[in-house]
Amino acid sequence: MKKAIISLFLLSSILISCSDPGQFVLANDEESVTVTLKLTGDYGLEVTQDPLTKTTFNDAYGINVFWDKEGDSVTDDVFAYGLFDNVAAMSIKLLSGHKYRFACTLIKDAKNTIYFGQAFGNAYSGYAYPFQTNVSGSTQLDNQFHITTDDGTTLGNIGYGITHLKSVSNPTSSNAVDYASVNRFYGETDQYVPVVNGTVEIYLKRVVFGAKFVY
Repeated sequence: MKKAIISLFLLSSILISCSDPGQFVLANDEESVTVTLKLTGDYGLEVTQDPLTKTTFNDAYGINVFWDKEGDSVTDDVFAYGLFDNVAAMSIKLLSGHKYRFACTLIKDAKNTIYFGQAFGNAYSGYAYPFQTNVSGSTQLDNQFHITTDDGTTLGNIGYGITHLKSVSNPTSSNAVDYASVNRFYGETDQYVPVVNGTVEIYLKRVVFGAKFVY
């Protein structure tokens, strides 16, 4: 019992609650390490830390991070999310002694195709599906990870096909498509154990919604 109380005290010293009960910040640097993400993928896709071209910055990467909060190797607890257009900015501080799962979707030329401005009558701005969350302003493309414990603040649709495209006839309105014809990639890395100066490599596969007939 005494050991359990001590362990609980140590954990509480690492996770300090913010004003939002669904969010926390990492407070004890001795118990955390910073790692970077490296993205590779199909069809010659190679995303590096090198300076990116202006065209590349029209792409968008939605990333969710999960962890085994209970230390049971089951990575189903929400840890962080982020929306990026710059791979070089993809670094995150992780708690030691836990395993993590990273899920990422890349949409090429997303800034010119994905609707900016929430659907369903919501007033706050941001990128819509597949990058939309339920939190006001949380889908801004700000090139940083947001630490959270609230399921509602993840990019909950990056693993699904629904996409809100800019309307061709009216770019200020959205056109919801279940299986959009966009150049899209998706990948996951699970059971990652953080180490000092570590790298999380995520292999992105091209996502195709459709049918192929071979005669």
